[in-house]
Amino acid sequence: MPDTDVIYSFGTYRPLVGSEFEIQPAEGGESVAVELAEAIERPSNGECFSLLFRGPPGARLDQRTYRVEHPAVGEFALFLVPLGFAADGRPELEAIVNRLGGPGD
Repeated sequence: MPDTDVIYSFGTYRPLVGSEFEIQPAEGGESVAVELAEAIERPSNGECFSLLFRGPPGARLDQRTYRVEHPAVGEFALFLVPLGFAADGRPELEAIVNRLGGPGD
């Protein structure tokens, strides 16, 4: 099982912006490739950051916890919230990670 301190750390995602992640839809169908478009640090009393993903045009991706996979990180759970659509019509989803106390706590 992957180390949660690595999975839920901003330093893990910053270099992965522009890379592809696979998410498993709720209905158990084929996984959907999404691009990590942004990773943004947020003010917090610990470690807080947001991850913005863009899916393929026409993909229906609801708000829920998805099984996510990336070769550099492994497989993990992430709660994603749909934000709407990018200018190119691709659906956008956001994850907020808020670790009170920071890494290693």
